[in-house]
Amino acid sequence: MAAKMHYGLNLANVKKLACEYAITNKKKYPSQWDKKKEAGDNWLRCFRNRHSASLSLRKPEGTSLARSMSFNKETVEAFFKAYKSALAKGKFEPSRIYNVDETGITTVQHPPKILAPKGVKQIGGMTSAEKGVLVTMICCINAAGNTVPPLFVFPRANFKNHMLKGASVRAIGAANKSGWSNEDVFFKYLQHFISHVKPTIEDKVILLLDNHESHVLIPTIDLAKRSGVILVTFHPHTSHRMQPLDVCVYGPFKTYYSSAVSNSMNTPGNAGKPITIYDVAELANTAYLKAFTPSNITKRFQVSGLYPLNSDIFGEQGFLPSNVTDRTDPSLSKASSQIKPLSSNETSVITAAVSPQTMSPSLNVSLSELENQPSSSDITVPPRSSDNSMTKAENTPSTSTGGLFL
Repeated sequence: MAAKMHYGLNLANVKKLACEYAITNKKKYPSQWDKKKEAGDNWLRCFRNRHSASLSLRKPEGTSLARSMSFNKETVEAFFKAYKSALAKGKFEPSRIYNVDETGITTVQHPPKILAPKGVKQIGGMTSAEKGVLVTMICCINAAGNTVPPLFVFPRANFKNHMLKGASVRAIGAANKSGWSNEDVFFKYLQHFISHVKPTIEDKVILLLDNHESHVLIPTIDLAKRSGVILVTFHPHTSHRMQPLDVCVYGPFKTYYSSAVSNSMNTPGNAGKPITIYDVAELANTAYLKAFTPSNITKRFQVSGLYPLNSDIFGEQGFLPSNVTDRTDPSLSKASSQIKPLSSNETSVITAAVSPQTMSPSLNVSLSELENQPSSSDITVPPRSSDNSMTKAENTPSTSTGGLFL
């Protein structure tokens, strides 16, 4: 349970917990445990052997507090509500449901594991430089397992066609001095997406994406609306569980990319030759063909609950990390503390007041009289007055940054 809440126990924690449990519950345990106030290594070894079918030692993936807090039941329900509203706009086959996202790749790879002699304390792996140069790649997939050719953002003032040497067929490029995507780059990619997918007002497509500001500017929304693209954004800090590209497409891609870079540097004739941004597109294409397979893509849409639609895909245990930060509403706790319990005399007075014997005759309405009352459809509701009688909730704009843009 602790591991599911992102606060898992390491081996030292398990030994201390076992010792505390034995002491608290007055269980028999070896006297050696008292020395360090923890269980011994032999007990830990036997414990792991007994539970080997259900427990294993794993390295957890770092998850920020913001992600753990944001991925909760309320935000997931709000997203699926917007997603279902988009699905209600037409009949969407899996080939008409897309996901787009950016990822960063650099000229410096993570060296793979190698065979090396024992007894050597440090083993090196050749890389191009101490720090790599960033190139951003924008990719798009659909629930049928197909892809849209990627866009590469190179860290230059102007884009040149030779930067795409060896890239996948019909891939395009752009330039930005930082190497990151921005509103102009994404607008260009949306035009590229529309030219390939060819949506229309009569035959729309759904495009799922995160809520970065470059994705939801007015020109982008207008272009999508004119072209028949329904934009549905994920809520902040939830894409690691809900976005197919983030869930398990970009991970294998970067592993294959690092392997491709290492293989290129180890190729005869390339020894001592650094990897530059002009090699990135070709190396990325090698990894792209291995990671962006139809089976891998369709599986990611399924485990995210996007296709087939399953808004309960995560279950209650999926939201356990967010429960750690739950707090009682201060206004509710203050109000409840001000409520005083009724005395026995006050209770008897109220009971007598609402008893049938003391009820006013004007309140005794027969069933026939109720049946003759006008239905709710016959009742005319007076128009809202022009004063400021609107409630605070109606006056307050929505603070949600994930939602539906038509």
